[in-house]
Formats: sequence, C-alpha cells, structure tokens
Amino acid sequence: MPMSLLKTLGTAAALAVALAGACIAPAVAVTPDVRLPAWHTLEVRVSEWNPAKGEIGIDAELRALDVPLRDLAAEVHWPKPVNGSGGRKTADALPAGNLWNTRHSASGLTIPFDGWVELELLARPDADAIRRKIEGTATYTPAMRQVMMGEVAAMKLPISVGRNLALYTDNNIAVLMPEALVFQPVLKVGSRGLHLWMPDVASDGPLRSALGKLRAGIASDRLVPALDEAINAVDEAMGAASDTVEISFGDGRPPFAVPLNVFRDGMTMNRAVLAAAREPESAIALGRVERLVRQTPNFATAFGWANVGVLQAGAGLKDRARESFGEALKLIPAWPLVRGWQKELEKAK
Repeated sequence: MPMSLLKTLGTAAALAVALAGACIAPAVAVTPDVRLPAWHTLEVRVSEWNPAKGEIGIDAELRALDVPLRDLAAEVHWPKPVNGSGGRKTADALPAGNLWNTRHSASGLTIPFDGWVELELLARPDADAIRRKIEGTATYTPAMRQVMMGEVAAMKLPISVGRNLALYTDNNIAVLMPEALVFQPVLKVGSRGLHLWMPDVASDGPLRSALGKLRAGIASDRLVPALDEAINAVDEAMGAASDTVEISFGDGRPPFAVPLNVFRDGMTMNRAVLAAAREPESAIALGRVERLVRQTPNFATAFGWANVGVLQAGAGLKDRARESFGEALKLIPAWPLVRGWQKELEKAK
C-alpha cells in the first residue's frame, strides 16, 4: 500500500481536499513553482449505501485529458473490520479524452462511521504526449521546459494520483466528508426535516456560545425570538473571528481548522433556511434559499437542495420538490433519506 495522504500531507491538508470537493487532482509537482501540464482529472463519490447491511459502493472516475494513460490500477483500502470486495482493478491503457470508471464495494461498515478510506490509484501519462504539450505551450520559459522535460524523463513507473477520503455514514447518508461538516436533519417540517450545520467550535468564546444558543433554540422549537438572537450572535461572533475556525470532531481527535469563508457559507445557509422555515407561506423567503443554492457550489450545496425540496413540498409544490431532491441526489447519490422523500412524492403523483 502506498503511503497515504494523511502521512504525506497531514490531516489538515486531507481535510482541505474534502472541504473543496476535490473533484480535480493536481498535476504532479516538479518544483514549488513548476508543474507538469494537467493530464488527468479524478472524481470520486459514494454511489451506493445500504445502512441495514452496511454495504457501500464508491465510484472513481479517472479522465485522461489530451494525454493517453498507461498501466492503470485502482483499489480502495478499507479499515478493519470492513470487508472489501472486487479487489484491484487494472487497465493497460486509457486513450486521451476517455474515462476509466471503477466501482469499489465493501460490506460490514458500522453505523455511524466517521473515518478514512484510501483510494490507491496509479497511472502513467504517455511521455511523448506530455513532451508535445510542453513544447507547444508558449508561456513556458526555456528554464521551465528544461525542468519539466527532466521530470518526464524520470517517469518510468506509474504515478500515484489517488487520495485519502474522509467518509461519514449513518442511517440517512453516506458521503465523502467528515461528520463535523455534515448538515443534519434537525428541524422537522411535517414528515421531513430541514438540514442545518451545527458544528462544535473547539475553543470557548463568543462563537461557541452563540452556536450553543442556536442549537438550544432549534432543540426547543422556539424559532422566535430566541433563535433570531442566536443567529445575530453567530453573525457578530464571525465578524470578530480570525481567518479560520477550529472545529472539534467530538471524539478526542485533534480539532481541524475550517477557513472562515467556508464556515460563513454554512452559517449563511442556516440563516436562509431558518428564515424560510419561520415564513412557510413566503415565496420570497423560499426564493432566497433557492438563489443561494444556485450560487457558486460549496460543501453546503447538496444539503441546500434537500432543504429547498422540503420547503417546496411543505408549500404544496410537489413537482418542484421532486426536482430539488433530484438535484441533491446528483451531488450525494448515497442518501437514503432524501431518496425516500423523493419516492414518496413520486407515489403521490
């Protein structure tokens, strides 16, 4: 097994991959200032999840850009006592512009699970094609070309392009992010629930206190005025926060730093969803949530679509709610809770 990203980059860097979505893997670094031209992209997602049996499937999609790839291999290394099936996948070659899809299945995953699995993925870009890209790129200086050509000459073996994957599962969802970043369905709306992000801030202070009040307000179903005060307190605390907010895993592991803009994305979603929940008849409040979800994608987007669907279903907009649940499932396919909501609406047609 190759050395994992946790060992080479550290937990913080691996979590940064999870925060960003990590859809595109970077080209191999030659020096801190010179990189080889991009030759692949990689997308990974949990595609199947059966919580009753602990059965899970992870799909990896490797795309060769304009460079053919050779000597491909893929395998997921699962933590014990999870039982992986299917073993190592291999392919001799992948033509430029094509996709290589691999499914990695396992059983015996306990609930809840909040940990890591390692996707080992190897590929060797065609050396002649890489050289042509380097020679044909006018923005490279002679010195940069010399460094990159030396790197290409040294590529005798397949290159590791896999990653260490944060994985969280419970009865409702299986997703490639740590539990600390997962929105939970904590606010009931009829038979469904609105997903909110209630992270545990690691250090005492105004932000931790404000989130505690927000959590307590939601638990007591007192949406006003205590909840308004708590939301405002969170906003004020964020204004005084540094560039990062340390979030606790809640199980003794060291906390990790979430960039303030990412933290703000989650809190902005909370505010919009809670405002719409307080005004279930307001098309304006619902429209604000939907516009927010359609903005630049971030870690809250899938949960935002689920919330839009819940609000639309509550307002009697069942066709639109089905579509919104579908958008959520495109981003997190292994989401039994939301898939069940979508099926309920389909049966009611």
